[in-house]
Amino acid sequence: MKTIMIFPSFHPVRCVSFTFIMISLCLITMQSKVAWADNRVKVGIFQNKPIVYDEDGPQGLFVDVLKQVAAEEAWDLDFVTCEFKECLNLLKANKLDLMTSLGKSEERQKHFNYSKEAIWTFWGTIYTRERGVNSILDLEGKKIGVRRKNKITLGLKTLVSQFQIPLVYSEFDNYETAFDALKNNLVDVVAVNNTYAFTRKDINEVFYKTPIVFDPFSAYFAVPKKKGNRALLDRIDHHVKNYKASQDSVFQQFHDQWFGLTATYWTTQRILVLSGVLVFITAALMAFWRYRSLVTINEALVQNVAEREQAQEDLARTNMDLNAKNEELEQVVYVASHDLRSPLVNIDGYSKELEFAVKELNQVLTDPAVSQLSNQLKPILDEDIPEALKFIRASALKMERLLSGLLRLSRSGRAAIHIEPLDMNHLVAKVMESLEFKINESNVKVSVQDLPECMSDAIQIDQVFTNLLDNAIKCLDPERPGAIRVSGEIAGNRSVYCIEDNGIGIDGNHINKIFEIFHQLEPDKDHGEGLGLTIVNRLLSRLDGSIRVESEPGVGSRFYISLPKGES
Repeated sequence: MKTIMIFPSFHPVRCVSFTFIMISLCLITMQSKVAWADNRVKVGIFQNKPIVYDEDGPQGLFVDVLKQVAAEEAWDLDFVTCEFKECLNLLKANKLDLMTSLGKSEERQKHFNYSKEAIWTFWGTIYTRERGVNSILDLEGKKIGVRRKNKITLGLKTLVSQFQIPLVYSEFDNYETAFDALKNNLVDVVAVNNTYAFTRKDINEVFYKTPIVFDPFSAYFAVPKKKGNRALLDRIDHHVKNYKASQDSVFQQFHDQWFGLTATYWTTQRILVLSGVLVFITAALMAFWRYRSLVTINEALVQNVAEREQAQEDLARTNMDLNAKNEELEQVVYVASHDLRSPLVNIDGYSKELEFAVKELNQVLTDPAVSQLSNQLKPILDEDIPEALKFIRASALKMERLLSGLLRLSRSGRAAIHIEPLDMNHLVAKVMESLEFKINESNVKVSVQDLPECMSDAIQIDQVFTNLLDNAIKCLDPERPGAIRVSGEIAGNRSVYCIEDNGIGIDGNHINKIFEIFHQLEPDKDHGEGLGLTIVNRLLSRLDGSIRVESEPGVGSRFYISLPKGES
């Protein structure tokens, strides 16, 4: 039996394609191997001891991790030491393949890819020169040194704003200058990351580390997002995950060297939990403190309200009593001034009758039949009785004037008030017409400026200006020509008028008494009964007005009247 073997037909195109695919796969595999094994990897490092730094060569956690990965991957590491910002710019420009110890931010994530595994966790802490700062609340009113444009600084400001704690920030270019300011008492406290203490020898001798912890964040490896080798990060993540699971890894060795703690103790999760507990405790304390403060304030307010209500009741009762007494006094004054005028009329009338009788008796005594009696009575009739009658009538006239003044004063407190806009130019012009005879008789020059309107009662303001102008005329200095000037202006919501004269002026001893009842500057002279300014003051007090005086003896006086401003 003959065996027949069947071979597939040979296809040249398929054979060439298969060969090309196999060669391409081999090249890709070789190229991928070169990407993290054969090529040199340029790594950026900066001074952030002990996490990454350069002291007699690259050192720190990131360097130790990377060296161990490179040994397993056969990478040739080329470390480039630079300032932090310079390293970022070199990485962005693809002049570095890899960057160490880089925290995430929205801006950075636009330019860089990060490893998935965090290498280290930073957090903020507070140093001070003296003990006593134990919580974030103890920072109230402090001047705190911070690093300019720093993640720790931003985290602190956010935390402080949430608790509404007032403090003053003093910004520095780096932590070193901030600590120097603290050492020289230029600031009260300094905010730094948790690893900065390893860079200063005097950190534990001069400064005190507070228990405050805030704003934890992780640091990663990073490559450029544009044209960067993401495969570097993948291999690093693969090895780092294994290192973290090992009890005797590069992480454990680093922590034993620098902190004496197990590598798994200060994880990001635990830092976050601790921060959360501290924030909760602080918030609870603040809430309790605010509660107690509100309770205390509320108790004080209740007491103040009760005291105020009692004071208002006392004031209302006192006002009622005062108003009653004022009404009673006004009634007494009115009745007294009205009823006492009747006997005065009788005194005045009978004294005139007695004067007339004396004249008749003098005529009788001219008869020669009673000449001897005439000689005896004539001195009495010609001198004694007329002199006595003169004093009686003068006293009666003075009492009449006083009672008339009291009656006017009583009426000034009882008159109805009608408030309306007053054209003061027109009102003062009418007052000037009523005083025209006295003005001409005294040969005084009166000038009136343009006056603003006011809100008041026309009849009573007419009385005010009449009394003041009449007083100004009476108190002119006879040694020089008299001059009176009336002016006005708006001051806020008030119309202020001034009546100025160049009269005799008012002595300092009298300046505070001129508005008292019956007070006279010159009692010996017939200037009135001393009620004019008292009535003026009384009228203005009822019209929401006021009056004050400025005066200098021998120079003159200025009376200022303040009233509510007019509507226009």
